[in-house]
Amino acid sequence: RIRECISARPGYVLVKLDYSGEELRVAANLSQDPIWTKSFLYEDGDVHAITAKVLFQKDTVSKDERGKGKRCNFAFMYGGGAGAIQRNIGCNIEEAQRYMNNLREGVPVLMSYVDDRKRYAKKNKCIHTAFGRKIPIPTIDSPIPAIRKKAERCAINYMIQSTSADIIK
Repeated sequence: RIRECISARPGYVLVKLDYSGEELRVAANLSQDPIWTKSFLYEDGDVHAITAKVLFQKDTVSKDERGKGKRCNFAFMYGGGAGAIQRNIGCNIEEAQRYMNNLREGVPVLMSYVDDRKRYAKKNKCIHTAFGRKIPIPTIDSPIPAIRKKAERCAINYMIQSTSADIIK
């Protein structure tokens, strides 16, 4: 019902946009990952199924496994590691680490991009969106591990979400 409170001024129209999988497409484009790019350009664009196949080392996956692949995509794409995978799909830490290793082997370009963005942020104390907008990450060198890890996750999150926001704007 909150949408009823929002209306366009006379002579104007409100438009709602929803880019299907925009952040995943931005990640594929920025990383230049050939597996995801091929999926978006020439196949069905179901990168969640691709991730699930890599995670579980299977040629076909169930709907539940695809859902776990989806949760993992958002976990690692925003800088999370094995702990984030563990929390997101409900496995033990050893399984999560194995899944993380599977991702590094199965989609190496994408995973290398994530690592590279963290290194860039540490060196420059910021990230830049694909359109050149600078976003500071001053806590990337914090001596407090939790703060430093959060800043590392932000290095990935900011890059993808801010570039997506730039596209919409």
